[in-house]
Amino acid sequence: MNFIEIWRPFDVVIPRKVAAKKACTQRRLNKLWSPPEFSLGMRFQMCLKTITVAWFFGPGIPILYFVAAASLTLEYWIDKYNVLRVFKKPAQVDAGVPFLATALVLPFALLLHCITAC
Repeated sequence: MNFIEIWRPFDVVIPRKVAAKKACTQRRLNKLWSPPEFSLGMRFQMCLKTITVAWFFGPGIPILYFVAAASLTLEYWIDKYNVLRVFKKPAQVDAGVPFLATALVLPFALLLHCITAC
C-alpha cells in the first residue's frame, strides 16, 4: 500500500478518466483535477509501523532490517516526489507529533525488540 501512492489509481487517475467525460460544469472538472490532500499523519504512522515491525520481528528474521531500510528509503523518495509534484501543499505542523512518536512509540517498540531478542 505504501508504494501505490506514487500513482494513486483509485482516487485520482480513474475518477479523472471516467468522471471527467461526464462532468457538466467547469467547477466539477476543477474539483476532479485539483491535487489531493497529503495526509501527514497517515504517512508518519506507516513509517512508524515499518520501524516497529522490523524491530519486533528482526531478531527472528534478521534480513527484515534491510527490507525495512529499503522500504523506508523508497517511501522517502515517493513521498518527496508526491509532496513536490502531486499533492497540495501540506499544512504546517509543529514538532508535537514527531516528539510524541519519539517519546512514546519508539521506546515501546525498542522494549518489544529487547523482549523478543531474549
